[in-house]
Formats: sequence, structure tokens, C-alpha cells
Amino acid sequence: MVGIAAQPAEGNSDHQQMLAKLKITSPLRPGPAGRLNADGTVPPNYANYDESKATAGSPVPPLLVMNDGRKITTLTMWEERRKELFEIFDREFYGRQPEAARSGAICCFTARNRLH
Repeated sequence: MVGIAAQPAEGNSDHQQMLAKLKITSPLRPGPAGRLNADGTVPPNYANYDESKATAGSPVPPLLVMNDGRKITTLTMWEERRKELFEIFDREFYGRQPEAARSGAICCFTARNRLH
């Protein structure tokens, strides 16, 4: 049985096309490395699965303290803080889409290569 091997050049050109459509010009971060280097050293992007090595601080910001340090005491301040929290979660937890993706410049295709 003969298998079809993926052509690295084709895959790379497809990747470059997608980056161009999204107008992404900065280099992408490498994903987490799942293995140690051949010499046993830890690569800089090694995936940490050991909870004892995790940072002690919570990534969740305090809810009732404004970004500038003021404690929330009124409904108006809470409404302002709520906007700050949405911004923090949008930026730090959910991530942002490139502008080209939000504007609809990218189309989606089904498994049969039909535009939907």
C-alpha cells in the first residue's frame, strides 16, 4: 500500500498564504515542546505539567479593585470595573483575532470545498 506523504513545500506555502490573508507579519511563537533536548536539557518552551513548578499567584485579577488600585464602592465604579474586566479577559484569557479575520476577509470551506 502506498501512502501519500505531505509535501513540506506545499504545506509551508499554504501556511504563508494564510499568514498573508490574516496580515500577520510578526514571527509566530513556537508551541510548547513536549520533550527534553537530546542532551537532557530543558528547551525554553518546554511544557510544564508539574503543578509544584507553577506560579503561586492567580492569573485572575481581583474583582473589586480597579486597575489603578482604587477599591470599588459605588455602582458607577463597578460598571467601570466591569468594562476593565471584559478587556482583561478578552486580551489575556480568550485572545484576540487578527483584524482580517474579524472583518470577514477569510472564507470558510466545507469538507467538499464549497464556500458556506
